[in-house]
Amino acid sequence: MKMETLPGPRGNEATNDLVTFPERRERLYRRLAERTDYVGRPKRKIAFLSTERSGSSFLCDALDKTGQFGIPDEYFSLKYINTWAQLNNIADTTLNVNRYLDFLFAKTTSPNGVFSVKIHAYQHAQLKKMGLEFFDMGFDQVYKIARRDKISQAFSFAKADLTKAWQSGDKPIAQVQVKFTEIARYLQVLADYDQYMAANTDRFSHETIVYEDFAGPQQMEIFNRILTQNGCPAANDFHTTLKKQSNQEDEAHIAKFRQWLGVA
Repeated sequence: MKMETLPGPRGNEATNDLVTFPERRERLYRRLAERTDYVGRPKRKIAFLSTERSGSSFLCDALDKTGQFGIPDEYFSLKYINTWAQLNNIADTTLNVNRYLDFLFAKTTSPNGVFSVKIHAYQHAQLKKMGLEFFDMGFDQVYKIARRDKISQAFSFAKADLTKAWQSGDKPIAQVQVKFTEIARYLQVLADYDQYMAANTDRFSHETIVYEDFAGPQQMEIFNRILTQNGCPAANDFHTTLKKQSNQEDEAHIAKFRQWLGVA
């Protein structure tokens, strides 16, 4: 597997500064390396299958904050794996899957034995091309995260991909005006992802969670159902440090796109 060229060590910076996406990945692995090891194999393994801008980061960050659900993130993205490899001075182009899994199990499993991870459809496809089936890890529970409003998702996907600001703390590489043609292109990408998941991953999913539901009035019901289904105590609140990235200008632009399509 070819390694990406990633940024080297950085100087001290305030933790609330905006960071680039590669820097955020690097910070994550440095933080994980400092954690006390969980000894043994996880007692329960949970996966979240999603597409970009479906709300998976929003949900997984809240689960992380409980301290009971592991630290779910995109550890099987090749970008993440490359970051880990470079930080550990691994020059070999062949990924040692067992070594990486040992690291993840030791550093991201919560004290109660819960390990969790999320993976996007395209990341699953990349691993599959390498001859690796992600779901062979034997997950006890697999949740598929979906979004009903595909137009808003496509706009958000286009904007995040063009700016590389995937979360509220990411530093955008540019300020962009998302064109209608770009929204349409990312709608096609989402349609292709749905087709891929129907053929390759949906059979592994136990339950589908919809963004519009867990971001709305059913939030605590869904959140606590996920926790209790996996042997964790119910929570009193839903807490995340991630902030909504869309603004009124974005909403107005999406409304214009719907009018252009004739579906307003």
